[in-house]
Amino acid sequence: MACEPPTQVAEMIEQLAETYAQELPLPDAEHARRCASFAAHLFDVLADRLELRPSDRLLTIAAALWHDVGYARAARDHMRKSFDMLVGCNFAEFDAEERVIIACAARYHRRLLPNIEHAGFGTLSSSNQRRVRRISAIVRLAVALDAGHLGAVTKIEVDPAVTPVVVRVFATGSAEVERDRLSENAAAFERLTYIPLRVEVERYRMTSSQP
Repeated sequence: MACEPPTQVAEMIEQLAETYAQELPLPDAEHARRCASFAAHLFDVLADRLELRPSDRLLTIAAALWHDVGYARAARDHMRKSFDMLVGCNFAEFDAEERVIIACAARYHRRLLPNIEHAGFGTLSSSNQRRVRRISAIVRLAVALDAGHLGAVTKIEVDPAVTPVVVRVFATGSAEVERDRLSENAAAFERLTYIPLRVEVERYRMTSSQP
């Protein structure tokens, strides 16, 4: 799948965040933008392997951008509150079905797995439930890449053609929070997609040719 230049991705994320700043305030805007950027990159390299549609890319970015928006209402059960806010948002870019897909993928960014008894998810068609599982698998990884909210991860490389899929993560410092969360979500990725995934975390080292 063709990838947009990082500057275009950043501009798209910024436009979404600014357009809906009143309805969907970001509790940690820099964290949200980093997660959305990681989600865009992961989608671009994994979409074919996951059999996702090109139109799913923006849904994935949106779910990662607003995964924590529920904190604007309360910290307790913020994932369900994120779902409620996203379903209720008057998006110009997304129809009612797409809003539910985004809301579910955001809700499932950590721990909780999709369940047909959950609001929204249970009303989707089987094909859209499959989309939610695969989009949320990407969102989980994207959020885990900035689990410490400090921008510790500076670079990622993905090899989607091998089994297990390999994600190489380069970080400043030990990135222990990210390492633990990525390990947790690699297991969830396999449960959601039936594709095994291995994460390798390395300390990023600048070469002499880098500024």
